[in-house]
Amino acid sequence: MDENNVRKYPIIRVAGVPEHFNEPWIIGIEENLFLNEQIQIEWHSIKEGTGAMINKLKSNEVDLIIALTEGLINEISKGSDIRLIGTYVQSPLTWSVSTGINSQFHSIEDLKGEIFGISRYQSGSHLMSCVLANQYGWKQDDKIT
Repeated sequence: MDENNVRKYPIIRVAGVPEHFNEPWIIGIEENLFLNEQIQIEWHSIKEGTGAMINKLKSNEVDLIIALTEGLINEISKGSDIRLIGTYVQSPLTWSVSTGINSQFHSIEDLKGEIFGISRYQSGSHLMSCVLANQYGWKQDDKIT
C-alpha cells in the first residue's frame, strides 16, 4: 500500500470496549481490509465502557462508537444529539444476578433495598440494575457500588 495514498483516505475514529465482539474491527485493521476500501480506521479501545465512549463521542474525540443500545437510548432520552444508526450484534446480551453459594439471598425479591455491585456508572451492569429495579417496582436511589 502506497504510504502517500493512504494519507489521502478518510480517517474514521472508532471506539469500542476491548471485548471479543469487537475483534473483527481489530482483524480488519491488521489485515488492511479497510485500507483496501480506501478507508482508514483509527481504533480506540475504551475499557471504561458505554458511558465513557459517549463522552468521547460528544467531545469529538471519536466519530463512531460500538456501545450498548440501552446506554445510547438513555443518553438520547436526555436530549443528546447523538444518533443510533445501526445494529452491530443482533443477539441480546443475557444479564444475570449472582450471589455467593452461602448467600442469605435466594431470590430476586430478597434483594429489594440491597446494594447492587456494578462495573461503572452508566455501564451495562448499571443500566440493567435500573431495569431490574423498574421491573420489580423498586425505588432507585444511589445505592450502587
